[in-house]
Amino acid sequence: MLLIVTILATTNVSAKDRKAEEVGKEFAQVTACHLAGKYNTGTKNILNLRIIDDNNVDKKGGWWKVGMKAGQNKEFKRLDNTNDLELAIMCGILKDRYL
Repeated sequence: MLLIVTILATTNVSAKDRKAEEVGKEFAQVTACHLAGKYNTGTKNILNLRIIDDNNVDKKGGWWKVGMKAGQNKEFKRLDNTNDLELAIMCGILKDRYL
């Protein structure tokens, strides 16, 4: 028991340890901003690459990527009812976070 507590206490949880659904949500948001005309193609591609790099998506297993895709699809459904103000705020936050 002490060993488990020690391991948990010394483990650093970083952005790379985020849930697959959260990362998929960000990919969906970047795509929505691009489709709304808030980002050009270059900005969209840079943001996608930064998300991939920050979360080590290229090193994740297939099960993780399935979860990421599920999160992305769920976010696309939610974004169907997004107004312009909410979209502008969301796009600005993503740009500030990754650029």
